[in-house]
Amino acid sequence: MALSRLAARKDVAISNSCFRFLANRLSSNLSQPSSSPISPPPLSLLANQNQSDTSVRRRIMDSILSNQAQIGSKPYQSGSFVLGPDQDRLQSIRNMIGFPISSSESMELERIINAHKVFDEMPQRNEKREDEMYCMPTYNQLLFNERKPKKRSSRTRALEGCPQKAGVCVRVFTRAPKKPNSAQRKLAKVRLSNGKDTFAYIPGEGHNLQEHSIVLIRGGRVPDLPGVKFHCIRGVKDLMGLPNRRQGRSKYGAEKPK
Repeated sequence: MALSRLAARKDVAISNSCFRFLANRLSSNLSQPSSSPISPPPLSLLANQNQSDTSVRRRIMDSILSNQAQIGSKPYQSGSFVLGPDQDRLQSIRNMIGFPISSSESMELERIINAHKVFDEMPQRNEKREDEMYCMPTYNQLLFNERKPKKRSSRTRALEGCPQKAGVCVRVFTRAPKKPNSAQRKLAKVRLSNGKDTFAYIPGEGHNLQEHSIVLIRGGRVPDLPGVKFHCIRGVKDLMGLPNRRQGRSKYGAEKPK
């Protein structure tokens, strides 16, 4: 099927593309005799068998376009093409033109409609600025290389989608931060319950962690420590909370003063 490689405007009618595809197929089938018993097209479409292919195609297009309300476009769901509701459209086209449509051709219609959906989502061209370069994807780019949403990589892959995860301290140590900071940061190498080893920052002043202590970690990077993407939760498991904390007590496991 011949498709235009460039769409000059956004308002390309997908229904005309689908109807042109069906009309071309019908005209090619009429010109080639078929051995299989197929029900003839309706008399309203082919009243005169001696007409040329051009006139036959024009009559078919007029008949299909007159019933465009019956087989018009339908809303899409969650960005994916749903073939179920469109079977009604294909069935009405079958009844109208008098021969069945194969599954491969229905997939071709699906690809055309997906391409048109991308054109609908593109911004409108600014007609006032003629010097502005307006680039649009070709039909082949949309049909064979569909647009996919950009995948965002997770920063806390070790948690495997969990908000917190428990683990055992393998080593407790300190590390110097990046410039201009200079205070030593307390870190713990934690082996999580899923078997992955991570480095977690111990917030607050003072801690009681040692080797084989059980802690609960959460996601949260430390800006001046490269590679540290987790925080130890204070006041949970073996890590004690801060006794004299007055602000942000929930983050440090501090009790409310009496």
